[in-house]
Parts: sequence; structure tokens; C-alpha cells
Amino acid sequence: MGERNYISTTAGLLADVLYRQGRYEESARFVRECEHLASPDDVASQFLWRCVRGKLRARQGAFGEAESLLSAAMALIEPSDQLDWQGNGLMDFAEIRELAGIPEDAAAFADRAARLFERKGNVVSALRARQLGERLRSRPAVS
Repeated sequence: MGERNYISTTAGLLADVLYRQGRYEESARFVRECEHLASPDDVASQFLWRCVRGKLRARQGAFGEAESLLSAAMALIEPSDQLDWQGNGLMDFAEIRELAGIPEDAAAFADRAARLFERKGNVVSALRARQLGERLRSRPAVS
């Protein structure tokens, strides 16, 4: 139909859905599409591609790069009033810290996310974040 206004954000959201399904190669393709299509001032798309690419890089063992991408994503979204997206970014940080074998840090990120979700009134995501934090605290650190 030629619509171009939301395609970059849609590509970013699809990249995240594919990532959550474990379809990492397809996810990476949509991350590239989101990055390519997003205008520099499109905060949502800029946030999304960085978050998903960060998780993908963490799965490849590139934890430093993953952290840098997530930090840049959070710097973009934190000034906004998008509490759900901020919480999702913190959940992504929790995931990469868990993948890096640092469950205590991951639990702290999950707890911060839960507080943001609660402020927003998103009880489902708050519960998911609290459960993740509890699970991570019961897990020993990898040495």
C-alpha cells in the first residue's frame, strides 16, 4: 500500500517477536530492516533495533557490545513517558546479564522493570518481571 510511517517500528516489533520465538536469523533480518528504515528522530524504532540486536549479540557471546547497544537504547527511551518500553529495555538488560552468567545483576534489572510496569499499571508485565527476579535470585552465579 506504500505506507512508510510505521514500517520501521513494525519491523522492530517483528524482530523482537521473532527473537522471543528463538528465530534469531529472521530476527536479525528485521533488526537490519528497522535500522535501515528508521529516521534518526524515530525514538521507538531506534530503541527497538538496538534492544533486539543487543540480545542477539549477547547470545553470540558479545556481552560488551550487547551492553553498549542496550545502554544506547535506554538513553533514547528514558527521557520519554514510555514506562512500558523502559521496562522492556530493563528486561532486555536482565536477559543479557543472565546470559552473561550474572544472575544477581539480572535480578536487579528485573526488579527495576517491575517497578516501572507497576507505575504504568501493567500488572501482567510487572508479575513477569517479579517472577524473573525471584527465579534469578534463587540461581547461583556462574563462575
